[in-house]
Amino acid sequence: MRGKIENEPDKIVFTYMVPGIHGSVVCPPELLKEILPIARPLSCQTAKTDITMESYFHVIENFIITNLDNLRHAVAEIHGTAVPTIQRVQILAEKSGSDYHPARIIAVAQQATSCFGVNVAMTTRGLMRIDAEFGAMQFLGRHFQQKFVPSVFFCDTQSVSRQTSPNHPARMFVTEWLDGYHEFHLALNPMSGEIQPKLWESQHRISRLSEIELRQIYARAAHILTYYYDVVTYREIYPWHHAAGDFVVSRTENKVDVRLIATRQYAPRLMVRHSSEVSPYDAVTLFLANLTLRMRLDRSDGIGDILWGPPHSVEDTILGFVSGLRAQLQEGRVSKPLFEEIVVRLKTLAPDHLADIFTCVIDSYDPGAPDLQIIQHNSAEHVFQVFRALRTMLD
Repeated sequence: MRGKIENEPDKIVFTYMVPGIHGSVVCPPELLKEILPIARPLSCQTAKTDITMESYFHVIENFIITNLDNLRHAVAEIHGTAVPTIQRVQILAEKSGSDYHPARIIAVAQQATSCFGVNVAMTTRGLMRIDAEFGAMQFLGRHFQQKFVPSVFFCDTQSVSRQTSPNHPARMFVTEWLDGYHEFHLALNPMSGEIQPKLWESQHRISRLSEIELRQIYARAAHILTYYYDVVTYREIYPWHHAAGDFVVSRTENKVDVRLIATRQYAPRLMVRHSSEVSPYDAVTLFLANLTLRMRLDRSDGIGDILWGPPHSVEDTILGFVSGLRAQLQEGRVSKPLFEEIVVRLKTLAPDHLADIFTCVIDSYDPGAPDLQIIQHNSAEHVFQVFRALRTMLD
């Protein structure tokens, strides 16, 4: 379906697209009448909105028209050019989630073609979270020297038509589109019981990752989260989960690059009234313990049973943690004495003290969390693996 909107000085032709076997295709008319789900396909979640695909495309189109000047300036910013006249916009529905329904927009101007992501919140939980995420991504982009999250450009609210209400709010923000980056997930082979890491290059193309590549992904993800961890205020990016596709991967010649595309909040997980109540060493140890646990969790293919990652992820996570702290040291965010003291304290942690730290972290999790049982089942072995890795890797 094509809609034409004339808005001087831009005359924009909008095209609605969906993923196809060999690339994106124009959305067929019959699909426009279907109801937008609130979870990914094949997730076995049957809950749906009462918003049609057509209403979904329309609300994004209206968002673009309302914020046309913002979009034109975003194009100029990413290309370093004069503010362009946009001629065509393709809106490609990417996937459905419990919080957002992301889309990709391809803005075609005479000077350049530009891709952006649009996070669209229409569910109650999504609407509650989207402003915090937009603010967190803005903050990270402005206050850190290195960049591991997409740039964000603008945010606005539109009304979307529902079957039960013509004026339901839909809040959206536009982000940089990371071309060539894809979700990765562990996958359980039902025949062999083997857990295999896979890269989801599209809905119709999935390739297997090597163990070396998976180790690089874990280390790089840990590096990113540690780089953004604040050793003074204890702020961190949290929550995050591999099953949600929060980290995306680019693969070239058996080397991978990793980016973080979700930052639901940037705040201290450790709630203290006074900074003297917890030392930076205790706080960073709690951060590392949580990091090693969460790094191992995924769902099969991102939507199935909860999976517990391989033992080598412990070493990979610690490697990334140390490199993230070292990056902070190089930028002057961590002093050399503090960096060295953190390493020494981690290396010399007594087994019972380390076990107490993990107990504290696990006790902080939501008792109703679906992954808590698998964490508890594997915690004793995991603590030993972390203890051994700290003793051998930090020498």
